[in-house]
Amino acid sequence: MTKNEVGIEISYLKRFNLGNYQHKEYAVKLSGTETQIQEQFAERKARVQNLLEQIEQMVDEANEANLLRAKLIKEAAEKPIEKVTE
Repeated sequence: MTKNEVGIEISYLKRFNLGNYQHKEYAVKLSGTETQIQEQFAERKARVQNLLEQIEQMVDEANEANLLRAKLIKEAAEKPIEKVTE
């Protein structure tokens, strides 16, 4: 690298308990001039924000599914067993 070049390395790790989705990991390596790094960083930041929004949506959907499942189990447990007579 020349005098006016900079190198940056960023790692991001977020853990969720979603079945097989134990964690999401994102690593960024940037190098170049300060202006180039700022542009690259802005692009990566937008991508990470998009990924976080997708993960948040997955967590919300999983939570809704768990609530619905619990409701159905509760309703099934409260419903009397019907006897079939012929």
